[in-house]
Amino acid sequence: MGTALASAGAENAARTNDRDKGLALKADVANLGRGLPAQSAQAASLGLGAGSSAVGLNQGTNAQFLQSTNIMNNGFGGAQAGYAGQASALNSQYGTQVQAWNAQQQADAANSSGIGSFLGSAVGIGLRLSDPDLKTEKTEIPEGTALKQVMDMPVEQWKYKPGVEDGGTHVGPYSDDFQKATGKGDGHSIDMNDVLGVTMKAVQDLAGKVEELSEAIGLGGSSSVTPIKKKAAPPSNPDAIGLGVAA
Repeated sequence: MGTALASAGAENAARTNDRDKGLALKADVANLGRGLPAQSAQAASLGLGAGSSAVGLNQGTNAQFLQSTNIMNNGFGGAQAGYAGQASALNSQYGTQVQAWNAQQQADAANSSGIGSFLGSAVGIGLRLSDPDLKTEKTEIPEGTALKQVMDMPVEQWKYKPGVEDGGTHVGPYSDDFQKATGKGDGHSIDMNDVLGVTMKAVQDLAGKVEELSEAIGLGGSSSVTPIKKKAAPPSNPDAIGLGVAA
């Protein structure tokens, strides 16, 4: 019975193998006619190879995309770094210009303080260039104008408040009155050059009126005190500064 069972099993296995082999051969013949690989395993291998190749191509494409993105990021980062460098250079240049301006202001203030303090304490006015070659738009002042301006300005004795200027007692007009009468200044300070010029012109006007009065009452000899014009020679007669009365 055991032998018979083994024989039957061997015959069944042989028939199964024959049948599977026949089916496989038939499939190979059919695939061969369609231009397909004859072996299913080979077909499966080719399919797997194609799939792997496709996956590899896809990964390569992704890598190229990531590389291009990185290039763009690097370019953007470089541009930002360039802008930052440019801004830093401009800030440095501006800072240098500000420092130079501050240094110039300090130098000007030191020069003005030194020269102005010296001359101000000596003669009461600041240094001003008065070379005629450096001046333009020269205009004569009408007779009597400066004298009227001086007459319209209150002149008092006053003292600076503590902490202002030298804090001392002085005599002079006020800046707002000087601006109103002469049109010079900003109403808060007075240019000593303008004060001196207005005063000198007022003295000339007053001298002219005194001469007219002297002639009117019969005291004016042959002398004349007409105001000296620009670049004219000074009067040679010493009596020209007075009423011209002979001794």
